[in-house]
Amino acid sequence: MALLARGLANRGIGVHVWTPRDSALARVTARDGLPTTGPRHVRSDISVPAAWHLLATARRCGATVVHAHDARAHAVARQAQLMGLAAPVVVTRRVTRVPLGRWKYRSGVTRYIAISAAVRRALEAAGIPGTHVDVVPSAVPPPAPAEVGAARGPLGLAPHESLLVAVTALTPEKGVETLVETAATLAARGIRCRLVIAGEGPLRRRLEARARALRAPVRFIGQAADPGPLLRAADLMVHAPWTEGLGTAVLDALARGLPIVATWVGGIPEMVTAGVGSLVPPGNVEALADAVVGWLDRPERIEAARRAGPRIAARFSIGRMVEGTLKTYATAVAATAYAPEGS
Repeated sequence: MALLARGLANRGIGVHVWTPRDSALARVTARDGLPTTGPRHVRSDISVPAAWHLLATARRCGATVVHAHDARAHAVARQAQLMGLAAPVVVTRRVTRVPLGRWKYRSGVTRYIAISAAVRRALEAAGIPGTHVDVVPSAVPPPAPAEVGAARGPLGLAPHESLLVAVTALTPEKGVETLVETAATLAARGIRCRLVIAGEGPLRRRLEARARALRAPVRFIGQAADPGPLLRAADLMVHAPWTEGLGTAVLDALARGLPIVATWVGGIPEMVTAGVGSLVPPGNVEALADAVVGWLDRPERIEAARRAGPRIAARFSIGRMVEGTLKTYATAVAATAYAPEGS
């Protein structure tokens, strides 16, 4: 969201970011010098004070479009419409779960943006016509030209050990337990490698305990403010979610030429092709371990992926995201809200 706001502002588009005042987004956009306001908290999807605040902000700014970026913002925007919000509402959907709720999803929204074709299919399964959904993938910033890899010693690597990296939230849908079990399986096979997991979440203690119980060569390093150096240092990224709208961590890895072993879910197959990675069923530890070995045993395959990955990542540039979003805005302004008969 911050990348999009900055990209739109750089195109001369007036942008006003509405987000809870204590949010990470508010800190980033304020640092970027973008107008940022919002209520102190939005504690639930049904929030009359938040809806009034959004309505007042949109009127004060003369908003041409209101763009909601998550399910709660979507709900608040729909309430603001009942209070008189006239600007068309655009909603970005980032998950492949089929949405429920006719009032929220099948009326009032002029255009949807899906971050992948997989997300668009989920919207269509909810009864939203594909003609009202634009696929505009998320983007990642390009690596800094002077970026260097992290020192491998402090990461706990022994000589001749391969470094596997996961950059992920430690939440149930991300399949991190599968990664921990895969690291243990690789060690049992005699594969000299270490898995470093960058990320935080409610499952961290449980996952650390699981790694200790399995004696898995895994290190948890917490949230990485900049995962670039870690990705530069790695031999392979592993990513095993049960569901994934797109996966910007995968894009970060591809941009640095890092091969990927991931699960075949959501939007991941739209990025990871045979030349840059391998896809396996979710939850399948043996298949994940086999795929990792298949890459580590073929250095020439890794070198080819290092050349191909940045070309794929370039298709998911900030410029393309901004252009796609502006096209959606133009269509939304020219259209009336979609409200199917009987909704």
